[in-house]
Amino acid sequence: MKKIPYNKETLMKLVNELYAGDDFIVAQQMSETYSDGGHKVTTELGWFDNVGAKRPAMLGFDIAHAVNEYDDAALGVLAAEFIDYAADGGIVTLCGHFRNPHIPHPNDKVFYRGHLGMEDEWEAVMNPETPTGKVFKDDLCKVCRFMKKLDDAGVPILWRPLHEMNGNWFWFCVGQFDWGQDPLYVPKEYAERMWRYIYKVCTEEFGLKNLIWVYSPNVGDPEMIMYCYPGDDVVDIVAFDWYTDAEEPSDTIKADLAKLTATGKPFAIGEYGPGSKCTDYSKGPIDTFTNEDAMKLFRNMNAGKHHFAWVLFWSSYAQYRMSVHNMKHADEIMSAPEVYNLERVKKYFAENK
Repeated sequence: MKKIPYNKETLMKLVNELYAGDDFIVAQQMSETYSDGGHKVTTELGWFDNVGAKRPAMLGFDIAHAVNEYDDAALGVLAAEFIDYAADGGIVTLCGHFRNPHIPHPNDKVFYRGHLGMEDEWEAVMNPETPTGKVFKDDLCKVCRFMKKLDDAGVPILWRPLHEMNGNWFWFCVGQFDWGQDPLYVPKEYAERMWRYIYKVCTEEFGLKNLIWVYSPNVGDPEMIMYCYPGDDVVDIVAFDWYTDAEEPSDTIKADLAKLTATGKPFAIGEYGPGSKCTDYSKGPIDTFTNEDAMKLFRNMNAGKHHFAWVLFWSSYAQYRMSVHNMKHADEIMSAPEVYNLERVKKYFAENK
């Protein structure tokens, strides 16, 4: 078995040190929409190589999508590639767009939109004896079985379940209303119970010991940013998901940050991408947002003492370009003096055994 050059404690040491200063990791989310035979890591790193950029120190993936879309062989290859990546010093972060347990589209195994309902439905989904509870528990167990392969190999996982739960666009969001309707929120204790239900299945039923739990709501509403926070005892890192063209954090974003960091936990940007300026190749080969634009924001964040341990660029999709390697100046951002790339992280772990 390949030796992983770091453990959960060493990774948390790095996260805390990065959060305390101006340095940070530029991470990349991998697309889950096709399996590529499970060779996702190899493919993603190859794209960085192809544009002459240093490889990222962290890769992200939506594992809840993959377990219902990929066959067992592809999942086995994917797990092996993650282990190889970690053995080379790479850091793994996973999230989960769990499918809607109501299965509103029976032939769609990955539909994660729609709504769940109010209190009775949330009670049901946390009970594996109910129809919706069985669907959710089965999917959660598939995710846990995948993560167990990495866990057994000694790979720590930055696990970001129920991301953006404070919104209203996923079935597991507390906002159970459509845009234009009056807001209707599930009481916040149900969000805490859902998180703790997942925590219990992962840690007690599957014995996963190398998970680092990341609470990652959506930005833009300081009144809701902590609504779903499940408690200090089941969260290791706080983050938020932020899609923006801004060069500076607004007062609202600063208020979100203040509430999250008041927990005393290290902070990261769980998801990041351009907003309305996102390059759209259906409109022509014009780059309307680049990595250089992103770095302006990150440097201004640091100048204002709003530090973060990492920022995860979301993956490009369709004609929209937001992956680091799909935007101009990828080589510059991955070689920037404050950015921890794979080479730099590998050196850190070698010096901090």
